[in-house]
Amino acid sequence: MTGKNAVTTFLNVDLDIRGEASDIDEILLAMDGILRPAESAVIVLHRMEQFTTVELGESFTSLEETVMGWVDLIDSLPPPIRNIWNALEFRKFNIGIQAECEPRYAEFALPAKTVASLAAANLEIVFTVYAPSTDAGP
Repeated sequence: MTGKNAVTTFLNVDLDIRGEASDIDEILLAMDGILRPAESAVIVLHRMEQFTTVELGESFTSLEETVMGWVDLIDSLPPPIRNIWNALEFRKFNIGIQAECEPRYAEFALPAKTVASLAAANLEIVFTVYAPSTDAGP
């Protein structure tokens, strides 16, 4: 969204993970279809040998719903894959926010219970805030 009617919005939550390539492959394979066997649970956005960025295959409307969708998926990993998950170099939720001039401020909150779920899943939280658009629009 650009122009004078643009508002600050939550975009999405990407998962960034770094570890051995074979470990990432096993995690992605386990995540693929774990909640919805007919569909892929995740979409790979970027992949290098020891690093990948993925997003959920399903879209949610809020930050909390998206985070909990991820937590449900991670909690569904079988114990051997969860051990691999815990051994990764890092596991980061990258929360995307598109900043605009309206409203004057915007809050995107996560309840304590959700934060506890993130800690239990051994996740770091990163915020990426994109600068307001410069398009003046109609």
